[in-house]
Amino acid sequence: MVGRAGAWTGCTSWITWEAVYYLSIGMDEEQFWDKDCDLTRAYRMAQSLKNERTNRECWLTGCYVYDAILSASPLLHAFAKKGTKAHPYHKEPYPMTEKPRGKAMEEPDDQTKENERLRAILYFQNWARAQEKKQKES
Repeated sequence: MVGRAGAWTGCTSWITWEAVYYLSIGMDEEQFWDKDCDLTRAYRMAQSLKNERTNRECWLTGCYVYDAILSASPLLHAFAKKGTKAHPYHKEPYPMTEKPRGKAMEEPDDQTKENERLRAILYFQNWARAQEKKQKES
């Protein structure tokens, strides 16, 4: 019912709430009301990524604190003997990517390559025998 006073107040309050949300994540008023409506989707996705990044940073901070306490834990023991030393703390930060480091990045030697090649040959020969056996049985 359009004629009733206040019939659209629910919708208006919802739109106002949405405007407040987008203003809070950095969208200005002109972009929200006058620009492309896909901007809201982009701002929402950007906020989601920012929240995820912040969550991961907080989790990583917790990991560092946990490791620091674990390294110092022998000293925190009430009945620790004199001369007790803390475990060494990490010398490098945790890797932020899945890229391998050190020896894993080196080129495999010739013997390793030959072993992998022979293993692949054996695998496919066994597979071919199994397929031939299946065809003879059917």
